[in-house]
This record gives sequence, C-alpha cells and structure tokens, in this order.
Amino acid sequence: MHQDQTITLAVVHKLVEDLKLDFLRSQSREEKEGITDQAIFVLAAFLAALRGEEVFKLVLGEAKDFMMEARNNRVHPNVVLPLRGRFKGDTGESFHFVVVTARINSGLMIEKWLERGITFRERRGVVRGYFFANSKGGMIKSKDLEVDILDRIAIIQQGYPDLIRPGVEVHEEYGLSRSFGRGSNSEA
Repeated sequence: MHQDQTITLAVVHKLVEDLKLDFLRSQSREEKEGITDQAIFVLAAFLAALRGEEVFKLVLGEAKDFMMEARNNRVHPNVVLPLRGRFKGDTGESFHFVVVTARINSGLMIEKWLERGITFRERRGVVRGYFFANSKGGMIKSKDLEVDILDRIAIIQQGYPDLIRPGVEVHEEYGLSRSFGRGSNSEA
C-alpha cells in the first residue's frame, strides 16, 4: 500500500477550469449534474482538507439551509459544509460543520457549484439526505467518482507535464481518499 500523491493547488485550478468548460459545453442535465458533483467533491476535499470518505457525508437539506444564512454574512462570506456521520475519534453519529470562505485568495470558489448541485437535486425532487446519494438515498462510495476525477487528472498530466511528471501512474498514485486533503494541508 502506498500513500496517495498530493494534489497541488495548480492541479486543482486546472481541474476546476476544465470542469467549468465541460459544464458549459454539456447539453445534458445528467452530464451537467455529474460534472457539478465532481467539482463539488474536488473543491470540498481541497478547501476543507477533507478525506474522500468525509466529503461524501455532506448533507443536502442542511447545506441549503446554511447557504442562505452564510451568503448574508457580509463581513465573512462563507460556505458551510454540514457533514453527518462518524469521524475519527467519535463515539456516535453526529453533525460536523466545516466552514470555508466564499472568497478565497487562490480564486477557488465552491458556492456556485454547491448551488447548482442543490438545484439539480431539487429538480429531481430530492431535498433531504446525503448530497452524494445513490438511487436508494444511501451515501455513495469513492469508486463512484474516482475514475472520472482521476481520468481528468491524467488528462491534465498529458497536457501539463510541468504539473504532474509524465512517469507518474495517476490511477495508481493518486486517490480521492487522501490526495486532496494532503494538497490542502501542503498549501496551508
């Protein structure tokens, strides 16, 4: 077993840039929703220094509730990521509220993507439960997003070898579990 490679800020910027372009080009609601989910995962994991499995604990209804409240905070505009479940050291299931600033010096912003994700779900009649949910309402697993996100990272590697060395096996050396959190901690 190896430690996941660190995702750098430059790679996250490139990922979000590419996701934005794909979103604008897409004609299908399902495809746009999938792209939005990838962007939310990438930004939440990186901006909040979360492990992959922690991002999937994001709760939909509470995310919407806090979004309106946080938007009105003129002094410190922020986005609240309400997470439900067990975390390291917890003895029972509980809520954790992770706050990220809405105006980040690096230019990364999660608010618009989160709004889109909420809207897509509301249009499908989903207003409660896990944000990243399967058809039965249960929390999805990393494998449900991992291939798509790692494929995007591999494309970045091909186009920008200065960001990721050509010899790196992206699908082997990066992972949703720790790569984004490690990158966030490195930037901090």
